[in-house]
Amino acid sequence: LSTYSTLPFVRVMELIVREKNPNILLIGATINGRDLAPRLAARLKTGLSADCVDLLIDETGLLRAHKPTYGGSILAEIVCKTQRPQMVTVRPGVFRSDLGKNKKKPANSSANTAQTEVILLPEDLIDERCQIIKETVEPGASCVTLEHAAVIICGGRGMGDAQTFNLCSQLAAALGGVAAGTRPVAEDGWISREYQIGLSGKSVAPKLLICCGVSGAASFTIGIEKAETVVAINKDPEAPIFHYAHYGIVGDVREVIPQLISSLSA
Repeated sequence: LSTYSTLPFVRVMELIVREKNPNILLIGATINGRDLAPRLAARLKTGLSADCVDLLIDETGLLRAHKPTYGGSILAEIVCKTQRPQMVTVRPGVFRSDLGKNKKKPANSSANTAQTEVILLPEDLIDERCQIIKETVEPGASCVTLEHAAVIICGGRGMGDAQTFNLCSQLAAALGGVAAGTRPVAEDGWISREYQIGLSGKSVAPKLLICCGVSGAASFTIGIEKAETVVAINKDPEAPIFHYAHYGIVGDVREVIPQLISSLSA
């Protein structure tokens, strides 16, 4: 199990869930989690609330999972009333306790310490029909993921073109952060989809997020709800992103960003 493979992991998880009979099963909405969870839910004959951004347990003990829908314009609440376990996948980074808008770090409590258990598995659970033959790592890929970045510089279509968008990468380098983009930017090929923020991309929770040339549509802001501090740079003073940001700079990104980089280098 050192390398993820769908069939072996599903068989192992099914065995553990049937033995332990949990009421709730949480899985990260990572690439592997999104592959594993629906197949496991089908085997367990239970429901799955996928790609959730918030969770709560009501007074009856039911898990209420919230996920964006209708293009990010609303949050749907999903409840699994009868089948067990109640399964959800959760976007990485949305529950970082030290970050988040208007969110304080909770006090440590020994009462909340989870129990870790080592489970011995029979060897015949491993399915040899599917094997990993070779792994290839994309050259030049950043080792810092969006979910774990403390500083993110996100560019939108307002950057104009791919060459100007490179200013986001330069500012990210000056701040020791990571460059990201909106969906239009990823679709135009200015940045990899691995670094796309929003409803169809990733949810992030950095300490500092600078949005450059981003209009601020709901499908984007749903992915930055947990950001601690949001700074917006846009030449349109009526851009929706200014209603969401903590600080705003009205100006052309082509002029503002170079000045920021120059100030940081001084």
